[in-house]
Amino acid sequence: MGENPTEMHRHVIATMLNHSQCYTIFGPVFYQIKQAMHPYWSQPRSLKYLCRSVIRNSIINVPGRFINEENVSSLKLPPSLQSYLMLEC
Repeated sequence: MGENPTEMHRHVIATMLNHSQCYTIFGPVFYQIKQAMHPYWSQPRSLKYLCRSVIRNSIINVPGRFINEENVSSLKLPPSLQSYLMLEC
């Protein structure tokens, strides 16, 4: 859902409305959640993040292929990107 800020915003607001009968209890919590989530649905992800996500997902989506050191090193990518793909950073 983090890839689609509009969908994330819709989901958070819908969840809050679904539980609105308990507003006196959940109201302050909902406000804190909304404030914490606002940057994620109002600002796009960085190009760096989006590129890394696409590369990582394309590796994962190949049948029989998974992310390990051998597969990542065979891609001949820069060390920083290899580190990211291996979830080292």
